[in-house]
Amino acid sequence: MNVLYVIDDLSEGGVERSTAELLSVLPRRGVRPSVVCLRAAPGSLEDAVRRLGIEVDCIAAPGPRAAVSGIRRRLRAFSPDLIHSALFKANLLARLAAAGSGIPLLNSLTGMPYHDSRLADPQVRRTRLRLARLLDRHTGHLFATHFHAVSEAVREAALRDLRIAPERLTVVERGRDPVRLGRRSDERRRRVRRALGIDEEQPVLISVGRQDFPKAHDRLLAGLALLRDRIPSVRLLLAGRRSHASDRLDALSRELHLDRHVDRLGHRPDVPDLLAAADVFVLSSRFEGLPGCVIEALALELPVISAAIPSVAGLVVDEHNGLLVDSGTGFAGEMADAAARLFGDSGLRRLMGERGREIFESRFTLEDSGRRMFELYETLCGTSRGA
Repeated sequence: MNVLYVIDDLSEGGVERSTAELLSVLPRRGVRPSVVCLRAAPGSLEDAVRRLGIEVDCIAAPGPRAAVSGIRRRLRAFSPDLIHSALFKANLLARLAAAGSGIPLLNSLTGMPYHDSRLADPQVRRTRLRLARLLDRHTGHLFATHFHAVSEAVREAALRDLRIAPERLTVVERGRDPVRLGRRSDERRRRVRRALGIDEEQPVLISVGRQDFPKAHDRLLAGLALLRDRIPSVRLLLAGRRSHASDRLDALSRELHLDRHVDRLGHRPDVPDLLAAADVFVLSSRFEGLPGCVIEALALELPVISAAIPSVAGLVVDEHNGLLVDSGTGFAGEMADAAARLFGDSGLRRLMGERGREIFESRFTLEDSGRRMFELYETLCGTSRGA
């Protein structure tokens, strides 16, 4: 089965990581993949995919028309049985490129781009967001064969915002490679902490995510300030690329006198090691599609404190493998209380971590995700041939 993947790029993001890892397992099921990137991101996952022997064509077109032409050239050269695209721009251009080709097109929906909270983002313009939704909705109805949602929360958002018929939408949760992540161990914890200059017994929180409005790191820092007053030695590892919210977060950290308590690590290729060095994972996001960072935290046996947003349902079960807290203005206080409770009870942390690993192994391994995705491919290709 030849499958052409279309994606914005293969930089180090959650969707990009999921795609790259999927490409590493699907060939064992008979998939012959080829990748079209709308722009190059050398030195990242792009190189890793090429090392798998998979062709990656970065078309770097100057505009949408040229990009569509570039995708169509690859369609003619590769003759795929299926096209699979992900992310807004790639989905849109893949729809236009696939029109009239007779090749089934699967669009992955990985987030909630039209969530009400986005209207509070200073980077988002209300009119442009509405136009994007209209364009997304109408081209999807016209040209996409089927849609893949990475979580039930994304599925519900797509049904509402894009008005997709339920029979055209399938949920396949993305998985992570347990071999790449490794396991938690005392030796790994000590080694990583030494490299970071952190004492072995120091209480450490970790949060992973790009420094943008949806991640709500401002609420996280506010919660850390409250926790610092109760546990003066607490440290927060904040890993993720600097972005639109970074300057505000720098100023807030100074305002709250948190500079000695926050390690702003930027983009890190060693997130699994950082997770192994921490005691508790925190997700402060206003909304998510399926937070891959939480999946990785579960794999590394970390208890999770999470804002109670729809996409963590089933990932974080309150009082089982983590603690759910208010997703609005009450986040800071409830997060501080939850963290203080976990830091005061090592047995509870250990138990929740073990339960999190069980959830990971039962639902979120790469092999299981790859199997379910391949089954969806077979259904779509079989339906197309039957037609």
